[in-house]
Amino acid sequence: METLFPVDAPPKKKKRARPVKGAMSARSGGRKSASAQVDPADVDRLFWFWRDTLGKKALLSDERRAILAWAILNYGMDACEMAVKGCSMSDWHMGRNPSNVRYDSVELIFRDSEKVEWFVSKFHAGSPGHEAF
Repeated sequence: METLFPVDAPPKKKKRARPVKGAMSARSGGRKSASAQVDPADVDRLFWFWRDTLGKKALLSDERRAILAWAILNYGMDACEMAVKGCSMSDWHMGRNPSNVRYDSVELIFRDSEKVEWFVSKFHAGSPGHEAF
């Protein structure tokens, strides 16, 4: 009797989604792998949250989509939203600095792990009752 699978072949393992952590991964190949692992609807939701929170009139480019996917994969939606809120709580990033320039782009907020974590900590430090978030 003929079998459908060779007897000596081991079963194939499914690839498991793994976060791509590291300072450079948001700017390198980690973006492409993250985009394939994150629901596009979540990326859209985070983009619109960023846009509405910071009063932006920007478009969702492929580069921004990849950056947001990396952030969602590594930090989750709640932490990403906290990072955006944390940016909005920073006088410096909102343009109250010597050059009167806002530093609130997707590319800056989610540049790397250090930036995301700094903005999340800014959110926690600036909102004593953040449970309403």
